[in-house]
Amino acid sequence: MADLSVPSDQQQPDRRHDRRALAAAWFGILGPAFAWAAQLVLSDAFAEVGCEAGGFSSISPVLVGITVVALGIAAAAGIVAFVQLRKTRGQDDGDVRGQRARFMALCGCMSSGLFIVLIVLGGIVPHLLLSTCSAP
Repeated sequence: MADLSVPSDQQQPDRRHDRRALAAAWFGILGPAFAWAAQLVLSDAFAEVGCEAGGFSSISPVLVGITVVALGIAAAAGIVAFVQLRKTRGQDDGDVRGQRARFMALCGCMSSGLFIVLIVLGGIVPHLLLSTCSAP
């Protein structure tokens, strides 16, 4: 008869830890992209509403606020990814889960850096360099 092993209580925290680490890795990868997309959509919508209302000066603080929140989310995702990358540094290289976690953490760090640049270029630079609400 085959030997069946019953999971003990000590194996359950490992599953919870794995789920948390996986959720953190996905947040590190996708969080900045979602923050950038939300910033892009909301900023365009509010800028359009502000221009239709006859002026852009009253909507500018809203656009800056949207950009700051998006930057905060992207930076938080980058910090989470960096922490995960530091945690995986000492793991065994032969472990497939460890390699996957390290790769996802590295992708999260790169994703965060890329989308932080995009958020700054799309949310702050146009207000400094371009005139808004110009007639066609």
